[in-house]
Amino acid sequence: SFRKVIQHARSNVILAHIRLATKGKCCPENCHPFNFWHLNRDWLFAHNGTIPIDYPTHVDGSNDSARAFSFMMDKIKEYLEGGRFRGIYPAVKHATKELLETYKGTLNYLLSDSNALFTFCNYRKMYMLRREKDYGGAILISTQKLTKDNWVEVPKNRVICMLNGEIFVLSDKIE
Repeated sequence: SFRKVIQHARSNVILAHIRLATKGKCCPENCHPFNFWHLNRDWLFAHNGTIPIDYPTHVDGSNDSARAFSFMMDKIKEYLEGGRFRGIYPAVKHATKELLETYKGTLNYLLSDSNALFTFCNYRKMYMLRREKDYGGAILISTQKLTKDNWVEVPKNRVICMLNGEIFVLSDKIE
């Protein structure tokens, strides 16, 4: 049914996640992507890895991914309120760094504010593939190579910001 649904999907960002469920109860509330209306944007978050985090959640989920997402949303807001000229990309980078410094863990994520797609990888490998579609370019991201095409490994420990099927910003290493 996923293939059928995805053929009709039209959006700047589409997230799908198959959860291994290493932490937290197996229930619909803990399924990704998590969705949260925040800062006048519709945010989505999917994560794999394990983060030993004790943080209140803003979403229905109660696993480490829901808690990490809530932490990042709070840190993004905190960063944006910290000065006159602030942007979403540096706020996401700041939140990622704060999360890793505060709760040492493994973190692969996909995060979107409905306009841009942010990705970060310090855990298992992630891969990117550029595709041209009838409606424009697209970048596919996966933890596995899904086709025989030339998938490129996502650089470790860097926040990548993608807009309209193009890599817009690639951060320096975050460690």
